[in-house]
Amino acid sequence: MRYSKLALVLCAFALGGCMSPVEVNFERYTLTQDVKPEAYLHDYAVMLSLAPILNQGGVVLQTSDVTLRPAKNFRYSTSLSDELSLLVSDELITAKAPKDLSYEVYVAKFQGTADGQALVTVAFKVRAQPKPITAFTPVTQQGQTPLMPVLMSKSYEHNSALTADGYSALVQALKANFRAAVQAFARDLNQLER
Repeated sequence: MRYSKLALVLCAFALGGCMSPVEVNFERYTLTQDVKPEAYLHDYAVMLSLAPILNQGGVVLQTSDVTLRPAKNFRYSTSLSDELSLLVSDELITAKAPKDLSYEVYVAKFQGTADGQALVTVAFKVRAQPKPITAFTPVTQQGQTPLMPVLMSKSYEHNSALTADGYSALVQALKANFRAAVQAFARDLNQLER
């Protein structure tokens, strides 16, 4: 009995030694290394939300028309929504956008494809910021103050082919496409009549 337990342990070690270890990537991708310091302390009311698949922390790869796969080892350094919010604020500062507006941002696509494309689709909704609540503020039957009217609602799509292989190239292309979408929004915002 004693020898059979020893043989079992030796077999387990032998089999374990034959198995190849899974390589783990400890690198993390960031989008905000070049953001102006004032973007971290901005006064803009930016509310950014992501499509659910983008909220999982990994770089997302679209493998077919209906299949998306977040990477397990190739991950962002912090919350993707926080990093993209900083990019939006950075571009709003650059464009000298009005601070008395509320900016709702929905990121529908921020992913690569198996055939080497970087896809970004972003929707923006702009409202006037609500006035401070007073005793004379109108209230709905549900006890809420009414939403301010939408001043602008528009989507932007920026796609590009990757010029190099790898996740770093994909993340750089996604960032460039996202900045291009926000810059196009900022140009349209400057033409907004209030």
